[in-house]
Amino acid sequence: CVVCYRYESQREMHRFTSDQEKRTAWVNGVRTSESERRALMAQLEVHNLPMLCASHFSPSDYTHTAYSTVLRWDAVPSYVVPQKTYNLEMPILTREKTIEIKNEPMDEFAQSKQEDHTFETSTSQVAHSNGAVALIVRKTPIVIKGEPLEMEEPISDVFCPSTGTSRSNNSTSVSSASQKELVNCSLCDKTITEYTCTPRDSLDRSSYLRSIIADSSMEIARLAKLKKNTERAYFCIAHDMSSKECFLCDKYTLKYRQVPFGVKQRSAFFANIIVHTATVKARLNTLRRNNYRPFVCVSHLFQKARPSVCKYKCDLCEATTPPFSFTPKDPMLAERFYANLHGLNAKQAEIVAGYRQSGGRMTTCMRHVATFSHLRRLEVKDQSRVKRVNLMSSTAGIGFRAVREIKVPDQQSFPLFENAVKEEEVEEEEPGT
Repeated sequence: CVVCYRYESQREMHRFTSDQEKRTAWVNGVRTSESERRALMAQLEVHNLPMLCASHFSPSDYTHTAYSTVLRWDAVPSYVVPQKTYNLEMPILTREKTIEIKNEPMDEFAQSKQEDHTFETSTSQVAHSNGAVALIVRKTPIVIKGEPLEMEEPISDVFCPSTGTSRSNNSTSVSSASQKELVNCSLCDKTITEYTCTPRDSLDRSSYLRSIIADSSMEIARLAKLKKNTERAYFCIAHDMSSKECFLCDKYTLKYRQVPFGVKQRSAFFANIIVHTATVKARLNTLRRNNYRPFVCVSHLFQKARPSVCKYKCDLCEATTPPFSFTPKDPMLAERFYANLHGLNAKQAEIVAGYRQSGGRMTTCMRHVATFSHLRRLEVKDQSRVKRVNLMSSTAGIGFRAVREIKVPDQQSFPLFENAVKEEEVEEEEPGT
């Protein structure tokens, strides 16, 4: 969550909508200053990764049905987490008992006005000619003597099996602070809301437990006991070996970045940090004055898109999906680059011919460049006169090693071919060439 930094496993998350008016209303609700709103809007223009948890919406913002709970279309979040209360008043529990009562005549019942009395419903069955049975209900006045019976047994405590906590029956409402999903760490017994748990698979569980950090002898003993059984265990993020403490918000996280060392790299890194509070701003100014290299949560960073996605486009099919390949500046390598293009239609062949003639730099996606499955082969009757030549892709700017087959000239038709090859070999052996 971009406001309270909760994880997706603990709260329901909602992404920002693509509607501009609704997105603006959400940004204004969760950001207080104008600079923070502009930063969040710029981040949403690049990608739709920022999310909000359900804590920033009130219960009236949801539509509840028998099967699902859906966020209303006109719901607007707030920066401050709304205080939600839930009415947890327990219903009256009753149980039936069989009691013995004394039935007395009508005259005594009419004279005893101060005694407690009630009516008992009696039924009788009457058989009809068609075999059906009818019920005749009549009220019979009776007198109950003695002390009143307690039909409701008081409950002193209510136990919740999911959270393992108990509360008194007199309390009718609980604040939102006690409604959080709280668990105890299996090593240090701390009550935590952000935690990691053991996987269900046995192989993943053993490898996960090996990455847990135990500081004291008691934690080491508990960790050894957990390795022998299969029960579900919960750990603080501080016990995870791959977690780091964020310098800006003092929280342990598994997704982090380290501040770079170079001056230019540090300046670019600090420019991408989103400032939420005054504490983050003060600590960021401290980092700008020294060469300290702490760890920072990814939630503080403004992620930029790849430049190739926004800048380049294929000249043959107008595709914008990377990777791309470019025409080399060297004329010989450029001819090799054009020779490795395949699967071109008439229009694309005209575009390639235009770039060949003008000598311009063409941008193409990798689907038009020949790979091992699209080898350019020459039709030669005698396959023994075919020689395989490797073209290094790093010099041609292709991105892979292409293999071509070329025809070896016949020495009988070219008598000077053998002498020419020997002269070239001699010139290459001379020093200084």
